[in-house]
Amino acid sequence: MGRFSGWLLVADFDDTLRPYGTGGPVPEANRRAAEEFMAEGGLFTIATGRDPRSYLHIRPLLKTNAPAVLSNGAVLFDGDRLESVYESFLPFSCRADLRAALDAFPGLGMEVHRGADVCVCRWSAGVEKHLRNMGAEVRLAEMERVLFPWTKVVLAGEELSAGENELSHAVTAWFRERFPDKYEAVPAGPLVDVVAAGSDKGTGVTRLAALLDVDPERVVCVGDSWNDLPMLRAAAFAFAPSNALEAVRAEPGVVTVGESSVCLRDVVEHLRER
Repeated sequence: MGRFSGWLLVADFDDTLRPYGTGGPVPEANRRAAEEFMAEGGLFTIATGRDPRSYLHIRPLLKTNAPAVLSNGAVLFDGDRLESVYESFLPFSCRADLRAALDAFPGLGMEVHRGADVCVCRWSAGVEKHLRNMGAEVRLAEMERVLFPWTKVVLAGEELSAGENELSHAVTAWFRERFPDKYEAVPAGPLVDVVAAGSDKGTGVTRLAALLDVDPERVVCVGDSWNDLPMLRAAAFAFAPSNALEAVRAEPGVVTVGESSVCLRDVVEHLRER
């Protein structure tokens, strides 16, 4: 039994543990902190918008000892057994709804994620950059020919800048106004992730804690962006790196620690001090 036995620590990956799009290693301070947390009996994993194939691309960069929360909470994936332990799916009627979204926002590109299979139904500069950063193989397909079930859809415009993005927030608002009980649409820079209602990083972390028999009062989360807010709100202890969005750092109960290169080290030190 170690100091962190019975604790679950879940961290966002891109822009929290490692700068997005760098393709480099996880900073040493974060990698070492994760290993020390696990060595002291804790359970550690990541929660990310990445699909299973993209997750396997980054998995060698960081040791974990619990299933990962993928596709913004739509998938819980056991990387050791290479299988999902939970999945949620978009409704069959989503084709018509997504076609309406593409008509309303002509500049959007679109990816359909079916587990580890990724189909591009419309290209945009944002889609191209996203797939390059994810390191996943894809295929072109007409939306009507992509078989169900669908785990997640990613929409992206031409704007490639990081941080806040006017188009992604407009698309998110469009989905929330028209389909408030049907989808979870979350902005992430130039991207919008669309999953089934009831699936987000918060519900994903809660399901994972229940699966691992972890007391909710011993769940710790750290994240930097809009899609991390649900898990930060669900956590007993919530943290954000200093480079996180202002809205994340201002969220009640969230403790701001050092920048992304050292944030996990600071979180583990904070827990030790408790």
